[in-house]
Amino acid sequence: MKNIDILKVLQSRGATTFYHANSVLTACTFLEAAALLSRGYVEKHKLKQTPQSSDQTDKKYGIWNDIFLDTVDIHDRARRKNHYGPVLLVLDVESVLNDKTLEGTLRITRENPIHWSDGQQPKDRYFETVEEFANSFSFGDFGKHFTFRPESGKVPLAGRLNHILLDDPQDSLGDPNLTESGRVRWLVQIAESTKFKDAAGLGTLAYVASEGDPSVFDGTENDRAIKMLAEGIKRPGDFWNWLIENGRAKGSSWQLQKMRSFVPWATWPWDKAFILTSAFLTSTCAEHEPVRAEADSSDFPYWVAIDKHTDEGKIALREVAKKIGCPYRRLNWVSYYCESALVNSLHDSPWWEREKRWRLGRVGLTPIEAEQLWQSAKVHFCDAVRVHADKLKTEINTIL
Repeated sequence: MKNIDILKVLQSRGATTFYHANSVLTACTFLEAAALLSRGYVEKHKLKQTPQSSDQTDKKYGIWNDIFLDTVDIHDRARRKNHYGPVLLVLDVESVLNDKTLEGTLRITRENPIHWSDGQQPKDRYFETVEEFANSFSFGDFGKHFTFRPESGKVPLAGRLNHILLDDPQDSLGDPNLTESGRVRWLVQIAESTKFKDAAGLGTLAYVASEGDPSVFDGTENDRAIKMLAEGIKRPGDFWNWLIENGRAKGSSWQLQKMRSFVPWATWPWDKAFILTSAFLTSTCAEHEPVRAEADSSDFPYWVAIDKHTDEGKIALREVAKKIGCPYRRLNWVSYYCESALVNSLHDSPWWEREKRWRLGRVGLTPIEAEQLWQSAKVHFCDAVRVHADKLKTEINTIL
């Protein structure tokens, strides 16, 4: 795989930054050397580094001389301390992958090597083609590590290092006054509530419009909201300030400011658009108190969790699409709107319904036709993911 091809995939998914976390001691060694160093290099040259729990695994599987980079800040993404250390070196993806000395040294793991097992072949541990990687990679993946093994044992920092972050290991990045049990109760309350999906619907349409696609407009007066948000996505600072100022009359400024604080946590650009849209709807629409939904007493269908957002789900959808003679892209979206996005209780959400009609229309279907297609494909999909669904059920029941 050529580095330039991997760069194109990462850029298309919004991944522009590499991260490397380590201890203070090891990071100081890196800074003195002006380079990221493999653990094997540090050991060979008798430099200083903090022992890691993964050291024996790295030696066992022949990756002791590899330099690991991620596309996510694990401390921020997982809302817990990073066990590799509190020092985070933030590098520019383009500068790293355009480095000619690193060409041919990159391998990308399918999962964290701590989950590897004896007897696996290289193809079981690493992606072999750019296409295979592109079909599996989603920005925010934890397990897919970018490993380099340059002959020098170094990835120079000059011209590549953007900045350094020092995390507070005790910071869970949540409400400091909310205990662990309090967080659980909060999440359960959300899960049990009737859902509103207008922020996702309107946010998607506005994001697409901000990218220059006029197909989201239907010529009605509701287009105005899409256009306003599309401009807000382009100028988020000014738009947030406007929303918060307007919110003072309703006494909702504090809510809007809290929403704004979540924006850095969003990884995908459309996730940021959803947060902005939530604030817009809070500022311009009537408030709705959370309503508890009626519980469904039937057994949970674990297979629905193995959807288009998982590697196993992507593979299954491709197999089913081929089996029934349906374009993968069409079945991909049909599975999302007809299954993955379903909730137990949905409040009236006209923007969500409009986005659904628009998206399905892009793949040549009406909502009714999409539902008919999914009913015929669902049986095959259930069979394709049954083993993974059973495994998930067993793991969850073990925890509970």
